[in-house]
Amino acid sequence: MQAAHLVDSDLALALELSAAEARGDATRTLRLPQEGANSETPKPRTSLAPPLEHHFAQRKGHVATGVLLEVGALDQFHMDWEPLIHKYGTASSICGYVTAATIKLLCAAITEATGEGEGAAAAETVEVESLRVVSRLLRDVRNPDVMKREVEAAMAEVDASRVTWIQEHPELFLDGAESVAGKNHRRGWVANYELSDLLKTRASAMPVTAGCFDFVRHNQFPEVGHATPDERVRITAEEARFGGAASGPAGNELTFGDNDSVFFVERFEAGAEETVMLSPEEYIAGAVDEALASSSDIYGVVEGVRAVAFDLNGHYSAGFTCSTKGGDKMLVFINSTSGTYLHSPIVCWYYDVVFPLAGAGELIPASSTQPPSAVGSVVAPVASVMGADVPAGRCIGGCGFFGTAANGGYCSKCRPK
Repeated sequence: MQAAHLVDSDLALALELSAAEARGDATRTLRLPQEGANSETPKPRTSLAPPLEHHFAQRKGHVATGVLLEVGALDQFHMDWEPLIHKYGTASSICGYVTAATIKLLCAAITEATGEGEGAAAAETVEVESLRVVSRLLRDVRNPDVMKREVEAAMAEVDASRVTWIQEHPELFLDGAESVAGKNHRRGWVANYELSDLLKTRASAMPVTAGCFDFVRHNQFPEVGHATPDERVRITAEEARFGGAASGPAGNELTFGDNDSVFFVERFEAGAEETVMLSPEEYIAGAVDEALASSSDIYGVVEGVRAVAFDLNGHYSAGFTCSTKGGDKMLVFINSTSGTYLHSPIVCWYYDVVFPLAGAGELIPASSTQPPSAVGSVVAPVASVMGADVPAGRCIGGCGFFGTAANGGYCSKCRPK
């Protein structure tokens, strides 16, 4: 039985409040500076959280030798995003749209860099010791004009899908898409299934030589009772098999049995319209089977470069994994904020899934404990401004964000003016 743990639900509110504060700072640059969390300083895997006991108990604390690196791209909280936010009526935190755009551009850059565009199947590795290679992969991701175009396309796609949902469920939206309820629904933060749909659309349009990429996601099935109607449909259909249950007075402590999955990986194949959702054990087993079946790097131990989207349980971001020519492993996390996320458990979990142990690996000292999650780095400045006004429940406006006592139960977006 996996011990219950609290959901990091405050992160969504923290990001939303940070967005409003940050966009009022005219001194901020759109390109995140190379400092703080985004100093591009490699961190050994052994300096971070131990492997998740629930899925990696057999590793006995050992991890594959390698590093994780956090690099900055464009600041999702910058005022330059305001025109698009107002045009599509989105939430202030636009991480879902930014992540979809980043994955599309990153996959194109990876295809070009590894020679896959000429038919190679990721057999060529990228020498990532040089940060010039990382910068080359992020060229378009750091280009404001290119990113704005792709972010707008993602916003338009999600809004159209939400309008369709509203039209198909008039009992929930009596006055249609332009009503208060309709606009609140359209303004909601991007749900996991919506980011999945965005990524699916982009994968299906990629040339088959682009290979595949991942979306590593928390298992939301234990929380299905708190889901919005549209989320409930997809979570029940897609995540029920991963199990888990909610407990605690507020139903925000999650418990997982031996055969349940704390998280899972959704795999996207270029040129394909369907995806595959895999438990960590299925992912690792499939990697071994495919590595044995083919000499090309279809989906086994990473030899080339693979893009990944992260569900950080209150935030989304993107990144990629790769191996150096010397055989070392690296996970690069592409940051759209000034907060640090390498301590987010799911980032380490994904590293451990993608990079199975080769030999004994390295041992994380038994004294290691779970470092603070990324929530701390983002919530702290917000808490200093908001005092003890930490969210206790969802916004009563129905948008999906978290309300606060100071706003009468509303989030800052839905609060009556």
